[in-house]
Amino acid sequence: MSGRYVRAFWLWLHRWLGFALGLPLLVVGLSGSILVFYPTLDRLLDSRIASVTGCEVLPPERILEGLQQQLPERIGSWRLEMPMEPGLPYNARFMNPVETRGAGFAPLLVWIQPCSGDVLRQGFWGQTLMTWIYNLHYQLLLGATGSNLVAWGGLVTLLLTLVGLWLWWPKAWWRGSSWRKALQWRQAAHPAVSSWQRHVLVGFYSLPLWLLLVITGVLLDAPGWYNSLANRVSPLPPYVMYHSVLYGSQPAMSATPVTAADAIRIAHQQFPQAELRWLETPADMLGVYQVRLYQDGEPGRRFPQTRLVIDQYSGKVLMRHDPFEDNAGATVQRWLHPLHSGEAFGLVGRWLVLLCGLLPVWMLWTGTQRWYIKRQARQRMQLRGQNAERH
Repeated sequence: MSGRYVRAFWLWLHRWLGFALGLPLLVVGLSGSILVFYPTLDRLLDSRIASVTGCEVLPPERILEGLQQQLPERIGSWRLEMPMEPGLPYNARFMNPVETRGAGFAPLLVWIQPCSGDVLRQGFWGQTLMTWIYNLHYQLLLGATGSNLVAWGGLVTLLLTLVGLWLWWPKAWWRGSSWRKALQWRQAAHPAVSSWQRHVLVGFYSLPLWLLLVITGVLLDAPGWYNSLANRVSPLPPYVMYHSVLYGSQPAMSATPVTAADAIRIAHQQFPQAELRWLETPADMLGVYQVRLYQDGEPGRRFPQTRLVIDQYSGKVLMRHDPFEDNAGATVQRWLHPLHSGEAFGLVGRWLVLLCGLLPVWMLWTGTQRWYIKRQARQRMQLRGQNAERH
């Protein structure tokens, strides 16, 4: 097969993959852009959870006490998340509410006034606007099936992107003049050329970030794919379920339980310079405290990987995880989410990810525009040919 027909095939594939993936990419891209700043948007849409100033913030253990008093029917594990900034509400999650049992991941979400401890708002995951958008982005509202579809769609998107790159690649790529010509915007009289330049130049300059978002998105939607690969090269630590045990194999019923304040103190003894981010209380008699802290140098504060598991009776540290001691496989794994959200690169990174989420809109528009202009041109040529035959 000649090079002309090979190129025509890949051009056809690129065009129709773009049309087929157009709507899903728009949904995933636009929802991803919204989620970059979802806590801020959430507060703008609901004045009840706006930031407060001029009052003394209650410590986490007081917030938990007030939460359990206000919602006494919620017996089980609470995960309390510290505010990202002073004055913002505490966020808490009741991990296994009966109302959403069997619905996959659907905890009860609670927003708590940081100075009074009052519950400001509550709702189940997927039933608030921002969590609904999260499910749309992550699963297309289709549960585990949606996660698989998004992951496979990401792989097809990689193919679409790489085919587009190959179609654009300068023929004489070893010459500097070819690259200068390919990467410069040139005034063009014909709209087909202008639309082509808008399509390929924006696509090329955004390519590194686009590939990063697609690849990390695939691995977050299908973590088993990454785990399988990493375990062949740099094995990940096994997942272990921990239980509180004081004597033998059963908890001592007469033992004085460790308080939330004790658990926080024990965590800071292990990591004195770290910032407390999450505190998860025991779910039952065999449950444990789980604490997450943020150390300087971790890629993100929202999902830190410095973790402790603490026996609720003895206060013994059952597990201590310092992410800076991870092997290569675990290190890459903990970077996936901060890279995908842009948090790893601070505010600038988050804005770049937001803009990159708009890229499918631009690429679909310019690609469709070029296809339509060329289609019209072919129709005009056919019409002229038919008119010439009649005369």
